[in-house]
Amino acid sequence: MRHSPYALLALSLLAAGTARANVPGLLSEDGYLTDASGVPANGTFTMTFSVYDSASGGNRLWTETQTVVVSAGYFSVTLGEASALPTDLTSAARLYVGLSVGTDPEMSPRQAIVSVPYALSAGVALDVTGDIHPSSVTVNGQVVIDGSGNWTGGPNQSCPSGPQGPPGATGPTGPQGAQGPQGPAGQPGGSSGAATGWYASSTAILNDPQPDGHVYRFSFNSSVAGRALVISTVQVIARNNFDQNPPPSDCEFQLALGSAPNSNVDVGVPGMVRVTIPANVPTQYGGGGYLGFNQTLQTTLPVVVGSNTVYLNARQTKSCSYYGFAFPTMSAVLLDPNSGSATINTP
Repeated sequence: MRHSPYALLALSLLAAGTARANVPGLLSEDGYLTDASGVPANGTFTMTFSVYDSASGGNRLWTETQTVVVSAGYFSVTLGEASALPTDLTSAARLYVGLSVGTDPEMSPRQAIVSVPYALSAGVALDVTGDIHPSSVTVNGQVVIDGSGNWTGGPNQSCPSGPQGPPGATGPTGPQGAQGPQGPAGQPGGSSGAATGWYASSTAILNDPQPDGHVYRFSFNSSVAGRALVISTVQVIARNNFDQNPPPSDCEFQLALGSAPNSNVDVGVPGMVRVTIPANVPTQYGGGGYLGFNQTLQTTLPVVVGSNTVYLNARQTKSCSYYGFAFPTMSAVLLDPNSGSATINTP
C-alpha cells in the first residue's frame, strides 16, 4: 500500500547537548499521512526516518526506524530516542528529513528542517553562562584566542588584571655591586668623638721615679669627654748586681698608668704590673751588665674636654742596684662618648 505525506509539519531543531547539559539532543516531528488516494491513514505503521545534507542525493547523516500510531492521518514522533542523533549533526549548512513507510520507497520530496522563531537567536548568542568549548575565538575577523587557548589579540588589546598571586620564592643572592663613591668628610672636633692627639712632655730617661712616683708623662687635648683605654709600652733597663758577693735579693718594682702621679703603686691600683728580676739570673752583659726588655701596660682612664695627662708611675719594692725606663709609647681608644670612638696615638 503506497502512502504519501500530506504534510510534514515544523520540526524543532535539536541542540547537540554540548552547549548546555539540560538541552536534549532530540527532534520533534509532526505529520499527516494519507494513502495514494488521499484517504487519511489510521493504525500502526513502521516508519523509517533519515536525515540528509541535501534535498536529493547527498549524504545520509542519520537514520532510525520507529513504530508509529497514526490517527485520522495525524502522527507525532520524537527522533533520536531509538538511535542517538550525532552531536555534530547541525554542523551541515542545511538538513532534510526523508520518510519511508513499511516497505514503500522513501517519499519525495524530503522535508527541510527549519528553525522555530526563538531558535533563530541561537545563531548569535545573546549571553553565555557556564562552560563553553570553542575551538577558537574570532572578533571582527581577527583571531583573539587560538585553538590552544593562547591570547593572540595583539599588543594593543588589553585584558582586565587578574588577582595578585602569592609571593614567589626568594631568589639567589646577586653579585657584589660596584664600590660606592667616597663619602663626605666627617665633622671635626667633638661631633666625631676624636681627640686632637697625644704628645710627650719629656724625653729624658729617668733612672728612678720622681718624688711623686711618676717616671714618664704624656699629655693630649680632647674635644669630648668620656673614657679611654690607654696602652703604653716602655723599655725597662735594670741591674740586679748578680756579680756581687754574696748576691743580693731579687730586684722588683711595680708599674701602673694613672691620671695623676702615684708614689704608692701597689695591689689594688688598676692595671698594676709587677716586674721581678731574680737575684740568681745574670743580667744581659754578665758581670755588672744590664737587663733590657719591653713592658706593656694598659688601663681605662677618664677623659675630659681640653687638656689631659697620663702618668707612668713606678715604685721599687725590692732593691735593685739600678733600674730606669726609655723609649715609652702610648696610645688610646676612646670608648665612649656616644658620638663614637677614635684611636689616639703618639706622634
